[in-house]
Parts: sequence; C-alpha cells; structure tokens
Amino acid sequence: MRTALKWYVLFITVHTGIAPLKADEMLLPALIALILICPPALSAEPANPAERAYNRAQARFDKSEFVIAVHELNRAIKLGPRYARAYYLRARCEHTLGAYQRAYEDCNKAISLEPNGNTLYYFQRAMASMRLHKIDEALKDCDLVIKREPNYIGAYLIRADLRYRKGQYSGAILDCDKVRKLNPNNEEVKKLRQRLMKMP
Repeated sequence: MRTALKWYVLFITVHTGIAPLKADEMLLPALIALILICPPALSAEPANPAERAYNRAQARFDKSEFVIAVHELNRAIKLGPRYARAYYLRARCEHTLGAYQRAYEDCNKAISLEPNGNTLYYFQRAMASMRLHKIDEALKDCDLVIKREPNYIGAYLIRADLRYRKGQYSGAILDCDKVRKLNPNNEEVKKLRQRLMKMP
C-alpha cells in the first residue's frame, strides 16, 4: 500500500504539479480504480479532416439521417478522394434513398481503390446491380462474397432471388437450403423456397 501511495503521489505531482495531501490517502483505492476505468482521453477527434467528416456521416447514418450523411460524405470524399470507406457508406445511403445508379458507381469506386478490401463493397454492389437489373453482374458479386465468406446469409438470399429471376430454380433452392441451415427461422427464405418448389 505504501509503495502504491508513493507511485500515486508521483503520478499526481507530475501530472498536476501539486503534491496531494495526506488526507488523500483515504481516496487512493477509488482514485486508482477511476484512473484504470476512465483513462484520460488524449484526443476525442481524429486528426484527419476527412475521417472527422466520415465519423459525422456515420453518426447520421446510424440515426437514419441519410441525406445529411451524404452531405458529410461528400465533404469527406472531397478532403480524401481515395477514402474507399466513404464511397461505400455513401453507396449505402444512396441505395436506401433509391439512387441505385449512384450507389453502383460509388461501389465501383470503393472496389477500384481497395480491390482486395472489405467484402461488403461487393455485396453492396450486388444489391445495386440487382436493382438496376444487372443480374449477371449481381450474381458474379454474390459468388465472390460467398467465396470469401461462405456463411454470409445476405449473399445467399440475394443469389437465390437472382437465380429465381433467371429461371435457375435448382440453384435457387440450394441457396435457400443453405440459408435455412444457417438461420432456420428465416421466414423470407421459407416463402421463396415454397414458390420454387411449385416451379416445373
């Protein structure tokens, strides 16, 4: 306890320039716990302006304020034109707002900047491609996502839908079965599989 107190006195003196009173000994355990649990923040905001704009956009996105998020992402991209995550998040916002072509283009940009980066870039592009009736492109991206992450339920769901649209019913059923195995309570895939089983 005495050794801990000496270190505490040294810590307080170095960081504040004031030696603590002996009465502070009674507060030692609580103060040590406070320092361990709540270390002082060195910087609440990242130094990079583009990242600050991105973080503001992410906060808006989390609140479903997609239009404001897009404005912040425009700023982030202007400040950091090679910021792949910013293009990806903007694509998600644009997709939600129904701007599928812009979402598709932003996904392309994110992928061009980080071709071996986040698998979600390809998944987001697959969703945009599906909305734009680029079925073969969407299928290709779903295949890639599943190759990288074999248990990615969303990719199987979209690929099942795409295969259904192309008349590839047996392949769609296989994708439905995979989703049912990963998530037995998924009602969406149950309905799709029931429709597929009625196909000739």
